[in-house]
Amino acid sequence: MSIQKPFRISKINTDNIVYTKIKKNKKKTIIYIKYQDNNKLKNFVFQTPSILSMYSPFKENNYYEIDSSLNFKDKDKGKLFIDFLESIDKKVLYDASINSHEWFDLINKDGNEVLHKSIIREDEECENGVIKLKILKTTDFETILRLNEKNVNIEEIGEDLWCKMILECYAIIITEDLKMSVYIRPIIMSFKDREENNYNYDFIDESDDDGVVKDLFIKSVDTNNENSENKSIVEEFGSTTSSD
Repeated sequence: MSIQKPFRISKINTDNIVYTKIKKNKKKTIIYIKYQDNNKLKNFVFQTPSILSMYSPFKENNYYEIDSSLNFKDKDKGKLFIDFLESIDKKVLYDASINSHEWFDLINKDGNEVLHKSIIREDEECENGVIKLKILKTTDFETILRLNEKNVNIEEIGEDLWCKMILECYAIIITEDLKMSVYIRPIIMSFKDREENNYNYDFIDESDDDGVVKDLFIKSVDTNNENSENKSIVEEFGSTTSSD
């Protein structure tokens, strides 16, 4: 089997989103999503930029979940990714209005208002919000977890790690309490320790003449020249929350 590649976000056209089949019962409606690429229906799979994963996974009922913060290494890539997620929401809302009779009638017999839950959720610690992801392990599908390029168990994933993900826009879920959301499932989550500047210095051994003044004649300091040289100041800064 050949290795499949995710779609590039910059090349994705949300007008090519296709809804293939619908499963319904009294509690939930599931509308499955595919992507039409050159007249072929494919899994709607895409890759994220490098994200600063601020939070550890947590257990919710019988599965693990992670709030993936939208803090990025690269601002431009981050903006493109956020705009992309928002464009999916807009497309789904538009299509829901067109297909309302087919999508909502069974669970919304009274014609009540449907609440749309955005892909990006608000978060107190992350200005750009988070996306909530279920880390899956079923008989049919399992999310691959990697840490520093090695496959790991979920318990080994901690906080404040760089993360790249391959995600699938899998389905639209409409629950019995009339909440509609796009279900995105992680195929691969690849984490990496954050690199820190190495300032592990130690003193060198002092030689006999260290600190001895050999020239007793002290020259006067040209303060004007010194001030001019100090006008150019390099400020050292870093950001762990650059939005990309």
